Amino acid sequence: MKRIPYPHLTPFVLIGLCFLYGFEGFGQKKLAEHLDYRFSKIGDGIYVASTPNPYTWPVQGNVTIIINDRDVIVVDATGMVPAAQLIISEIKKLTNKPVRYLITTHFHDDHNYANSEFLKAFPGAEIISSKFTRDKILSDFFKDKFIKANREAGYKDVAPQLNQIVEEVTKEAYPGYEKVVANLNQAAIDIPNKRKSFIYATYSPPSLIIENQMVIYRGEREIRIIPGAGDTPGDLWIYLPKEKIIISGDAVVRPTPYGGSTTPIEWISTLEKMEQLDFNTLVPGHGDVQTDKTYLHLMIDLLKSIRDQAQASIKQGLSKDEALAKITITEIEEKFTGGDALKRFYFEQYFKGGAFANMYDALQVQDFKK
Repeated sequence: MKRIPYPHLTPFVLIGLCFLYGFEGFGQKKLAEHLDYRFSKIGDGIYVASTPNPYTWPVQGNVTIIINDRDVIVVDATGMVPAAQLIISEIKKLTNKPVRYLITTHFHDDHNYANSEFLKAFPGAEIISSKFTRDKILSDFFKDKFIKANREAGYKDVAPQLNQIVEEVTKEAYPGYEKVVANLNQAAIDIPNKRKSFIYATYSPPSLIIENQMVIYRGEREIRIIPGAGDTPGDLWIYLPKEKIIISGDAVVRPTPYGGSTTPIEWISTLEKMEQLDFNTLVPGHGDVQTDKTYLHLMIDLLKSIRDQAQASIKQGLSKDEALAKITITEIEEKFTGGDALKRFYFEQYFKGGAFANMYDALQVQDFKK
């Protein structure tokens, strides 16, 4: 089966579905009707805004709101203007304190394209990121691949690719395949909404850069902002030791992980550093808040398994394609998917092939440097 690209590029590619089904009538659906952010309290003055289904389109990251003694710190801004406006409205209901810092965990647009809405609502706010993230956001890559692609007509050339995937899924007709087809068909309706949001938005890059750990103190609250390669080389994650909360960005994603990291070896180290900390709440970049370390352990086991298998394949002199054909992670995969057809589809599309290929490449580079 053909693979749809990594999820942060998939919204652009799925625009191709709109050409399969046509744009007529899609513009009648208001953006607000597509939003379904839910707010949950995870600590004293700490809230998470998340969408209940991580497989709907457009993909939107979780947002964490930290209300302190004299200001508010927000982690990630979503990628849609209406979503950010909804969250800002909720913040103003919760407190009259201003947002002082907006932390951008990484450069993918579903976490930061709506940054400008926070600056409009809170003029004194500063945006914090790593240097890698800021450089990436200001690069031609970001402008062309994220902004331009969303604002313009889309990728007509991928329509046949997406059509083929739908046809193959339908032909295979495995148990639950209807859920997959319905999900992709729904994307044809939802993607134009994201395009509209991009047309209306103006982008605001980070204004404060951290290279090493940064700590913000607010009364008795300690907020650690920690660099650590995960979904991207420039990821930041946040730890609140007193509250025992970790906010991981896309280094951790539920219910099935993303596998596009180009630094998978370092990704394991980042997750192991998280695991060593004393916490009982983990806010992933997408998906449900976790209340123990079970899912984090599962992700570490998964990445170590593909690392060990990739390393063994390299020692045997196998090519990347030969190694990929031999990978066996069925038992661990089942723990992520539970046999659900939609979860299995996205585990295959988002994680399996890309993660193993990237691990193989990273290990070859590592061996070359030795």
